[in-house]
Amino acid sequence: MPGTAPIGGVLGVVLYTVSLKDPHGAIKTTISLNPVEILNNQDEFVLITLAYAGLGETGIPPGGGAPPPVQPTLPPEAPDPPPGPGIVPGTSGADLAITQRIMRARVRVGDTVHTVTVIRNIGDLAAVGAVAREIPQFRPNQPNTVAHVLSLTTTAGTCTHRRPVRCSLGTLAPGATVTIRTRTRILVAARLTSTVTVSSDTPETNTTNNTASATFTATSLRMSIHAGISSPPTGNVGAGLSYAVSARSGGPGSASTVRLCTRPPSGFVQISAPGTFRFQGVYCQNFGHVAAGRSVSFPVFGFPSRTGRLVASARATAVSVTRASRAFAPIEVAGPAACPAASQVRRGESGPPAHAAC
Repeated sequence: MPGTAPIGGVLGVVLYTVSLKDPHGAIKTTISLNPVEILNNQDEFVLITLAYAGLGETGIPPGGGAPPPVQPTLPPEAPDPPPGPGIVPGTSGADLAITQRIMRARVRVGDTVHTVTVIRNIGDLAAVGAVAREIPQFRPNQPNTVAHVLSLTTTAGTCTHRRPVRCSLGTLAPGATVTIRTRTRILVAARLTSTVTVSSDTPETNTTNNTASATFTATSLRMSIHAGISSPPTGNVGAGLSYAVSARSGGPGSASTVRLCTRPPSGFVQISAPGTFRFQGVYCQNFGHVAAGRSVSFPVFGFPSRTGRLVASARATAVSVTRASRAFAPIEVAGPAACPAASQVRRGESGPPAHAAC
């Protein structure tokens, strides 16, 4: 039973308890039973060995080697230890963090958008072979039809200027920062998201901050398109006649995907309209972009086959223009005129095709 013994006396039987908190759940505990001689005011030290699953009964991993370190748990009411590194070392590696900012939340088609992308290495190892890449979201297979890069600068490395943009940044030391600035012209009306991701050849401790996105809205301009016709006021049956149809962009920006069409008047035969395609009696030609104030056109050749009033027509449409523009022009056709042999147009020459009756 517990008690005391005089100095130099013979110790009889003294019972005591040894305890240790085990927050990790050891599968086996061993306490040393070495005999000790307790002197005046001397404490007895006891060795306690804890064995955990997967490490063997001795606490040594299978195959040898030292057991993994475990941060000790302080006993209740123990004072806090002085500051310093713990027994269990932290994980080392690179940590690339990226942010992106767009200066304007709403723009119009044709406007210029400014973006600022900042990449930092907040890890404790250098990021070797760092690369930043754009990931197009809208029309990913045709990103240059959505936005066109006007200029791009970077404080480190080199970048491509055609979308999708790719920047080779080299090695970023711990604490290093790279800033990428772009000016881009928006070509479509839509809610657009700019997404950029960064990576390197060095393992990272955190990859949740490797991608940044910024969203903005592009609205269409109030575009206008105007159809027109240039034609002679009169003509004669059997005599060659031509007119031209046109489409003019009224601005304020370029009209895109313009389609200009004409349905030749009834009583107009042997029709020719170079550069057009024909569908259900309508002759059309497509034009990619027409700048504000500029016009596109094509000619139509043929022969009036009857007297009276013939009406030539034109129709113009464009993307982002809600209503088609139409134009009409009357042509008064009289009877056949004299056809001197010298005025005949031989086949193969420029101008309308020769008329068999003349």
